Amino acid sequence: MDAASDAMDAQMDAATDAAVDAGADAKVDAAVDAVVDATTDAATDAASDATTDATVDAAMDAAVDAAADASTVDAGLCPPILTPVAAPGDPIDGDTWDTFARDFFASYCTRCHASTLTTPVERMNAPMGLNWDDPDLVRTYLGNIRYDVGVDDYMPVDAPLPSCDERLRLVRWIDAAAP
Repeated sequence: MDAASDAMDAQMDAATDAAVDAGADAKVDAAVDAVVDATTDAATDAASDATTDATVDAAMDAAVDAAADASTVDAGLCPPILTPVAAPGDPIDGDTWDTFARDFFASYCTRCHASTLTTPVERMNAPMGLNWDDPDLVRTYLGNIRYDVGVDDYMPVDAPLPSCDERLRLVRWIDAAAP
């Protein structure tokens, strides 16, 4: 019976070893699959991101080119005015709100930034409350206006656009403390 028992033990050991090996193989296979899947996913994501980035970059480049073309046609691509062109109190050829700025804002800004426009559609999505027909609000936001008109050169967003000389004149008025 010892020989039979030993044979049976040997078969049980072999079966147990096979089961353990199969379990280990399954775990190894699962780990390998996970690594392969993660690597493949990362490569796929990177390729997708690169494609998306390239598409977004191309769209942005096209938008910038279109804006530059529009500015070049209508007003010239104005250089950014980074440094002050006047100091508070400087004589600026008599430019004041009444003699210059009011007309500038009426010509170029109040088609979107006016207190009479009350819906996003009317305002072409200009933020509510930023009304350039109110000289006190204009003076409150002089820094923003100077940047948008004189540095970034993107306002107004559609024609008619001020010329580079008109933009410079507005920046000079702002730099002179908006008399």
